[in-house]
Amino acid sequence: MRGSAELLDETRYNVVDLVKFSCTLYCLHEYVADVTALAGPSMLPTFNEAGDIVVVNCLHVKLGRPLEKGDIVIARSPTNPGNTVCKRILGLPGDLILIQPQYWYQQEQVLEIPPGMLWLEGDNPFNSTDSRSYGPVPMALVKGLVAFKLYPLLEFGPLPRTYRKPGARYPKLDKETGISR
Repeated sequence: MRGSAELLDETRYNVVDLVKFSCTLYCLHEYVADVTALAGPSMLPTFNEAGDIVVVNCLHVKLGRPLEKGDIVIARSPTNPGNTVCKRILGLPGDLILIQPQYWYQQEQVLEIPPGMLWLEGDNPFNSTDSRSYGPVPMALVKGLVAFKLYPLLEFGPLPRTYRKPGARYPKLDKETGISR
């Protein structure tokens, strides 16, 4: 039978191991990669309305590697910092963006994206709150690059990088090749 001192030591070691594991898991989640579930219609047809699970490469952004047009990113929402959004990069600093009107009473506008900002849009332009609503997004709000789809299993694999013009309809992609039809 173990004494209370031995039991106390074992508990102390278990707590220390749990704290170490928690710190390691937090660092992996925050700085290396994250697994997240996506919900909402703004990225149709690339992602389903609910249930897609993806791997987010946080290290890409933390190391300061350049983001490119066509990259899908997870960013903190500019309008609600407690939420995150999943959008495609359609414009980089210095790009000129032609903003298509969303309503009949609006006119087309041309905007130059300022330094340190990105133009983000959902792949479903008819049901997406994105840079067309809130303007360019600071690069500092980008958490990571969506690199891999885990679920649904039929769509398991890396995501193809595709580019479309801002405000344009997103092309239909062949599921096997990832090439637009």
